[in-house]
Amino acid sequence: MALYRQKWFWFATVLGIVLFSGLLWFRFYTPPLSVHPGRDLPHETVPAVVPGETWKAIFIKDEKSGYAVSRVNRTGTGYTVEDTAAVRFNAMGMIQNIDMATRSELNIDFSLDAFDFSIRSGLFDFKASGVVDGSVLTVSTTGAGFGEHRYDIRSKTRPYTAAGILLDLWTNRPATGTRRSYSLFDPVALQFVSATVHVRGFETVQVFGVPVQARAVDLSVNNLTQTVWINPEGRVVLETGMLGMRLEAGTREQAMAGITQSPRHDLTRLAAVIPDKSIENQTALTGLVIGLSGIDLSAYDFETHRQTLDGSRLTITQEPLAPNFASPALPDPKAPQTRPDPARFLSPGPFIQSDHPEIIQLARSIVRETSDDLKKIRNLVTWVFEQIDKQPAPSIPDALSTLAVKKGDCNEHAVLLAALGRAAGIPTRIETGLIYLDGRFMYHAWNAFFIGHWVTGDAVFNQVPADVTHVGVMTSENGTGAALAGMIGNLQITILEAR
Repeated sequence: MALYRQKWFWFATVLGIVLFSGLLWFRFYTPPLSVHPGRDLPHETVPAVVPGETWKAIFIKDEKSGYAVSRVNRTGTGYTVEDTAAVRFNAMGMIQNIDMATRSELNIDFSLDAFDFSIRSGLFDFKASGVVDGSVLTVSTTGAGFGEHRYDIRSKTRPYTAAGILLDLWTNRPATGTRRSYSLFDPVALQFVSATVHVRGFETVQVFGVPVQARAVDLSVNNLTQTVWINPEGRVVLETGMLGMRLEAGTREQAMAGITQSPRHDLTRLAAVIPDKSIENQTALTGLVIGLSGIDLSAYDFETHRQTLDGSRLTITQEPLAPNFASPALPDPKAPQTRPDPARFLSPGPFIQSDHPEIIQLARSIVRETSDDLKKIRNLVTWVFEQIDKQPAPSIPDALSTLAVKKGDCNEHAVLLAALGRAAGIPTRIETGLIYLDGRFMYHAWNAFFIGHWVTGDAVFNQVPADVTHVGVMTSENGTGAALAGMIGNLQITILEAR
């Protein structure tokens, strides 16, 4: 219990990655300038884009936390959109600085042709670039602990960035109430996601204290809806997202001046869910029943091997284990125990490089003294717990970079443990959700291993299985907390039973 009460500040949530996936990646692709109507036109009549740049101040509630600048130019075949951003924020009492840069090449119809993306924090640097060829986007990534890796990602439809979507809307001037769907490329998760756009009417908004008439456009991705306001000249003047975050367009001086050096608002605390009552002796509990409200429960994966959802009532039961981890416990005969597809949970991914020789060699050395799968899991969890320093790391987590730096938050622990588990021959997935700490539920990531039945493991707290205050929300084979963004600030939890 001392770990939870005295060292909770070591804990860092998936909020860092959600921050980028939820607000900043979208802002990177916002078109700053107006274009003339037209779509799928011959080369000589490509809609003209006025060269230039737009500066925006980034706010978290009442604090100016950073700036972003967007530049757009006409090319021989379409457009180039360049964006940079710098953000300073508070996570678990530690001040974090993030620099991001993106260059997107867009086709004549504003769909994605190529991109370069980079993100730099105090611990990690990550870069990704890609080129579209037909239905395939070939992506190359580099990180702190590895050289170039290449991946092919397929899309059934033309992929877009958020900039391309808004350019498409502007050139077509859809009527108020129009709804459209796009295949949106997310450079943070390196995947295509479905985006839905809803065009609203003109509204009066405040931009640096001045009332501005602008058309509101809602963009929904991963259960998260964000809004941009576009003025009659086609300029995005205001953008809002979760946790009171917003961007306001202005002059360079307005965007740069007054950025706080000591942010007061701790993002992890802003995102946390405070239940109606406290939980005692959480590590000794074998079951927990909670009530969920404020979100669309059907949009998330609450039903897992240890969780049952009945209406809004979620029951979490700890997995049974044999004494002293001597051998796997027999699974509940009434529970479904379908073995997962090994190709899904044993295969490497963009952030889980389980096929890398260094990962394979390390995994074998950690588990070589036992043939018992449960003991292997325990050895892997303990190794990551002991060897990786607990430190907030707002970047894109991957296994090799985590192994090289030997630092990170729950994201880094989870991706490294997933890579080691798969390299050891154990199907391993990442689970994201919440954990009860310091009187509140905070966003978190951990793992689950399949050894004939699922067993959870948390390398941040060295738990096998994870205690029942781990509330699973989504499962993943490649590891990203972006899908949780839609519930942040909306989810409510009541404690119904703790046993």
